[in-house]
Amino acid sequence: MIGFAKAKRLFLDPDTGAAPMNKKVSPEGDTEMKVSPTGDTATHVPDQVAELFERLVDLNEGDRETILAELPPPLHARLRKLLAADLDPHDPLSSVISGALHLDDRMPGQRLGAWRIVRELGAGGMGTVLLAERADGQYTQQAAIKLIRGFSTEDGRRRLRMERQILAELDHPNIARLLDGGETLDGQPYVAMEYVDGTELLNYLASHRLSLLQRLDLFDRIAEAVQHAHQRLVIHRDLKPGNVFVRRDGEPKLLDFGVAKLIDLSADSAARHTSTRVWTPGYTSPEQQQGKAVTTTTDVYSLGIMLSEMLTGARTAAGSGAARTPAEVKSSLAQPIAIALDAELRGILVMASAEQPSQRYPSVEALREDLRRYREGRPLRAARDSNWYRMRKFLRRHLTAVAALVLAIGMLALFVWRLDSERNRARAAEAQAKSQATAAARSAATTRRTLDYVINIFTAANPENTQGRTVTPRMLVDEAATQLNSRLGDEPGARREIQMVVGQFYNALGEPAQAIALLEPVIAKAPLATREDALQLANAVEELAVALQAGAQNARASAAFSRSAELRERWGANDPIEMIKAIHLRANAAYIAGDFATARTGFEAALIKARGAPTLTPEWVEETLMFLSDIYSHDGDFPAAERMSSELLSRLELRLPELHGARIRAVKQRARLLSDLGRYDEAETLLRKAILNQEKLIGPSGEILAGLLNQMGVTLNDAGRFREAAELLSRSLDLARQAAGPGAEADPIALLNLGSAQENVGDYVASAATMQRANVLLRRRNAPGSAFLLKADANYARTLALAGRFDEARRLMQSVVAVHKAAGKGSEFEWAFETFRLAQIEYFAGQLGDATRLVDAAEPPLAEALPAGHPLLVAILRLRGRIALAVGEIELADRQIRAVHAMLLAAKALPFDLASNDVLRAAVAAARGNTNQARAILVPALKRLRDQVLATEQTRAEGERLALRLKLVPPKP
Repeated sequence: MIGFAKAKRLFLDPDTGAAPMNKKVSPEGDTEMKVSPTGDTATHVPDQVAELFERLVDLNEGDRETILAELPPPLHARLRKLLAADLDPHDPLSSVISGALHLDDRMPGQRLGAWRIVRELGAGGMGTVLLAERADGQYTQQAAIKLIRGFSTEDGRRRLRMERQILAELDHPNIARLLDGGETLDGQPYVAMEYVDGTELLNYLASHRLSLLQRLDLFDRIAEAVQHAHQRLVIHRDLKPGNVFVRRDGEPKLLDFGVAKLIDLSADSAARHTSTRVWTPGYTSPEQQQGKAVTTTTDVYSLGIMLSEMLTGARTAAGSGAARTPAEVKSSLAQPIAIALDAELRGILVMASAEQPSQRYPSVEALREDLRRYREGRPLRAARDSNWYRMRKFLRRHLTAVAALVLAIGMLALFVWRLDSERNRARAAEAQAKSQATAAARSAATTRRTLDYVINIFTAANPENTQGRTVTPRMLVDEAATQLNSRLGDEPGARREIQMVVGQFYNALGEPAQAIALLEPVIAKAPLATREDALQLANAVEELAVALQAGAQNARASAAFSRSAELRERWGANDPIEMIKAIHLRANAAYIAGDFATARTGFEAALIKARGAPTLTPEWVEETLMFLSDIYSHDGDFPAAERMSSELLSRLELRLPELHGARIRAVKQRARLLSDLGRYDEAETLLRKAILNQEKLIGPSGEILAGLLNQMGVTLNDAGRFREAAELLSRSLDLARQAAGPGAEADPIALLNLGSAQENVGDYVASAATMQRANVLLRRRNAPGSAFLLKADANYARTLALAGRFDEARRLMQSVVAVHKAAGKGSEFEWAFETFRLAQIEYFAGQLGDATRLVDAAEPPLAEALPAGHPLLVAILRLRGRIALAVGEIELADRQIRAVHAMLLAAKALPFDLASNDVLRAAVAAARGNTNQARAILVPALKRLRDQVLATEQTRAEGERLALRLKLVPPKP
């Protein structure tokens, strides 16, 4: 909308703020021009001053002063003069412009032909824009009516009618239609256009997180509208985001064809069709600014600039000019979130916005065709043509349909590249040994053997050999591993390279055991003579570390990450990228070893350096964000964890398709964080989608799917859905066992998770057996007395007590408490927490005096360290209530159990926790003789417990015994 202030400032002199005497203003009023003696036009106000002024004038005083303070002194002074003149109520132009641009108070409600005026939408040098509604009773419709100046002569009116007729023929869903036209009673022409209720293009993109493909689709609809106009011999000449509005349904509408000129195909068209004086700085082609002939390529140029701004938030297309200053960016309207552009898309932008019209796309249709080819993965007009380029585009375009074939072709390309490198080395050796013929023959033999190897993999995938089975990437990788010895047993160099690639593929498929079996021999025999050898070995060791970590061999994985870091530090000391990788790998080693403080420091340093290294592949930044989110969550810094997690997902959504391993891993991490925050429904939704995508990508197997099922089980267990959790965790272990292969050990962490769910559901015998298996494995992989092993022992002791094995449970928990006590200062919290759990064991064993003594010792340090209402403090109070009830102190038990109930309600506790406490409330009511109250509390509590846990679960068992005493009818079996 153009209001009075904007119309006024079009006339201000940028140096003095006074009205100039030798200026001409275009009829449309969009840009101030100065006329040279030759009749050529040139901008009088520099683009930067004009744009900054237009943005500053609409800001409040505080924001305006902040931005002005950052500008260079000359620019600061110049803009302040302009702003002062704009605010001057005594400016002699004010009354003139006010009369020229605004309606008087009587205009709303008046008629213009079939239309009734509602209100003013805006005003400019070209005229006034009004919102109107249909008033002839034919139908209901709104329109934007533009009162146009500059056509006072009969010839001018004739030309306007001609152009209006052409504009009426622009019938396209993405062009605001011309509805009507005519003249007011005083002879002023007007046109009635379709009224678009929407959002300006850049504001729409800033408020909607559109992906790259969605933005290109939106742009294509805009370009299609321009192409439609060109086909009817109409050039827009002022294409810019401000002339495109997007409706709520996402449909764009191109506005303001009122400044367009007809393409005159007569002989003197070049002489007469020079640039209109109406154009917007930053979007206008060089020939239009210079007053030269305007063609359809003028609109192509503007479309190229628009597309650049839609994708990057920067107005200047890649390679076509200077970017905006920081002050301009700060003071601009909302800009779209920038998307990183690849070389091909940058090439399209450069060609579309080339300085010379002859170097641009010849038409909008050609630009749209190249963008269509880009989306489809076909060769581009803007790219340098070659056979290799066309072949590469062909492979990308058919990636989905022939994934297995592309995998094999990719392996072949890698083999050929490696063979070429080996051949070059062989030639150097031949020169030294003067045995070129022998080496060439050996290289040719290697080539033949390698090609034979690849051909046999293709043969295995032949439909005649697969007997109707679908060829999957897993089948090809298995075949490649099977044929390594038989086809390349006497070619160690080629075999080593291929073996490493196949190992990487197994890692990607979530098969760590197979990856480890292939990678360890490669690393043991890898050469280490040159920097290239060392860095390749570092990559192989890092890949092995990933496989070891996935196989729950944390100690070995930590050592492998450290070795990869050492190789990079030694052989890549002068390479900043290798140093960033080394910092990241050191942090990874600390993270796996459980040293979260060291890991946090390392990852934070790596992230800062990685953000400043544009040549570093994005995977390093993304992995760092994932690790930091986990560490922040572990430390209780959940806002920071959410920031890292959100940035990670945003990056991956812009860069990768949904069915990609990196996005699936990021979703799993996000779900883990949401579960820690108690947002279980959100976590479950994300995990179910990730599980479905993983099954589509790889199939219903593999370590990665097992990990997703494990996380789903943990989430459901935390949410109180214990039966479902136990089933999923058991299935997760089965999948992990299949992926690891015969004889492989189970993941102890997964076993601990399953044991926890079994305990919660009330299957204490199974839980104790599962916990015991986990502890045996953990003792093999962790040092005695480690924090992780102590925590696992304490969990096992609690389960033993619930299973009725009180003596074993007491001895094990007492040993844990003793270790924490011996550690002294710094371990007080851990000692107090495990002492409380020992009190629980004594309560289960019926030793109420010992239980009370232990609670009295544990509570003070815990109360000092934890906030009021913390779940652990609630558990302490509930245990005291249990003890009081057991020794007959009914009034004390009543107060304590009531307090627990209030705390659970305030904390919005899980329904299961409320039901468990209700069993105690019912027991207190029964002890006080309030039988009816006890029954009223117990019945709904037991119903919930019966839905979630077995009859052997401790709280439910107490409830069932109380129900018998209260003579409640037991449920049918």
